[in-house]
Amino acid sequence: MKYHITELFNIEELRQLCESFTEINGTVTAILDLEGNVLIATGWQPICTQFHRINDETKKRCSESDTILAGKIKQGHKYNIYKCKNGLVDVAIPIMMENEHVGIFFTGQFFTEKPDKEYFIKQARKFGFDEKKYLIALENTPVFSEEQIRKNASFLVKLTESIGKNGLKNLINIEQSKQLEIDKIELKEINEELIVAKEKAEESEIELRESEERYKLITQNTLDVVFMLDKIGKLLFFNESVEKILGYKQEELVGKSFTGFVPKSELPKYLLQIKNVFLKKEIQNFITKIYHKNGNLVEVEINGKLVIHDGKSVALGTIRDMSLRRKDELIIKQKNEELSEINAEKDKFFSIIAHDLKGPLGNMVGLSEYLVQYIKEKNHEKTEKFANMMLKSSNKTVDLLSNLMDWAQSKSGRMDYNPEYFEIDPLVQEEKQFLEGIAEQKSIIINNPIKTNNRVFADKTMISGVLRNLISNAIKFTNTGGKITILAENKENVLTMSINDNGVGISEDNVNKLFQIGENQSTLGTENEKGTGLGLILCKEFIEKNNGKIWVKSKVGAGSSFYFSLPTTNETNDQ
Repeated sequence: MKYHITELFNIEELRQLCESFTEINGTVTAILDLEGNVLIATGWQPICTQFHRINDETKKRCSESDTILAGKIKQGHKYNIYKCKNGLVDVAIPIMMENEHVGIFFTGQFFTEKPDKEYFIKQARKFGFDEKKYLIALENTPVFSEEQIRKNASFLVKLTESIGKNGLKNLINIEQSKQLEIDKIELKEINEELIVAKEKAEESEIELRESEERYKLITQNTLDVVFMLDKIGKLLFFNESVEKILGYKQEELVGKSFTGFVPKSELPKYLLQIKNVFLKKEIQNFITKIYHKNGNLVEVEINGKLVIHDGKSVALGTIRDMSLRRKDELIIKQKNEELSEINAEKDKFFSIIAHDLKGPLGNMVGLSEYLVQYIKEKNHEKTEKFANMMLKSSNKTVDLLSNLMDWAQSKSGRMDYNPEYFEIDPLVQEEKQFLEGIAEQKSIIINNPIKTNNRVFADKTMISGVLRNLISNAIKFTNTGGKITILAENKENVLTMSINDNGVGISEDNVNKLFQIGENQSTLGTENEKGTGLGLILCKEFIEKNNGKIWVKSKVGAGSSFYFSLPTTNETNDQ
């Protein structure tokens, strides 16, 4: 690898991300370079930091385990799980930039099942640990189920993919910046050679003739137009670049007056500049316009200097096409804007993770403590109550992770997009039936008076997700005994659907924030239902991906109507 991982990523930002992840779910993290150096480490368990990694023998086991786990990464798996020689489980995930391995993301220091206490008592005695403190550290070491490990690993794989893509963009930016500096140096060297050639020509006609071949080589290979002009405005010389920039061959210009190629409005400026050359011996950064052979005006920058040629004073100068410079500047500006936008979305993405995962995971930890207490007390009524609360919190976490992964896949271009012709009415009915059980709990009626034969051209899976999110939101914000109506209108090759409710409505300020990723915009439903904060953002991504639009009309206290449109034809193939 040409660059070290610390040159490609903002290590401090990654450290903050790891600390947030550890704070949210108590999971250990570490980021290592390819030499095994630990760049970031958060939340490491006391059983490792206070015992295994400070004793010479167990520390040697840790190093051997790290080496084995790092070696497994080279086998090409998305992540690898390994039980270390001290009895704990670790997970390693490669950080890749395209097909190149640049670092390792570690998590672990946990058990997959309740540890064998007797084994660790023997281990404490064998290595001389304080047995009481060692067993306390053992009890505080978390035990994760295979499902929890799989979900965490799956999420972290997506996260490391996102980190790798950001590093690739940084790499491209570094290489482009370096190439730009090289180009600037080369251009400066060429200009310096031109200046040297001009100064020598000014000193002596003999020196000019001796350096003519070298000067010709430079002028014929530079991108700028090099020209020579006498005192009355007669064109004496042009290099080959004049054809690329102005469309003329050299012989079409030599011997003619410059006035034939200049707009009348610019002529006074030219005459003044020629006067300046022959009086002040130079002209610098003269921005003007010249006619191209095709009749169009070309914006150029002219620089010149007075030299001696064949015993006469002549103006030797260069003409640079400003459009090339402006094009380069525009490309750099666009790249910078794209990078800023990517960084802004990344920051907002991390903010949503920190905000929305902390709540449900914190709830599950608290509820788990109560469950343990009530199970010991054999209080079945409260045990069932808190188990149901944990189930809801777990479902909330799964919904959030699902939406986060869908959003990340969509933004990275990795989500499959398979548009096809299909009838949308059965899809609406399917999502309606799926959500009717939730609606019945609030005595909400869902009307779907849509006629058949409403065919669209779109990705069926994405549109199914849009319908599910919008109908679910309508249920959440509709009061008990309310009504939801799903309508469709087919007009001019566009199908417009609306999901209408008579619920609480949305204020004008919040309407403008609904489809923006940022600080969590999720609002509690009429019975304190909690959303993920990403549903409407995903809807917008999916609808726009399918060449449609999405919008909302709402009034506080009077309900909301969410609209989206989809094409009914494939414009590319049907034309």
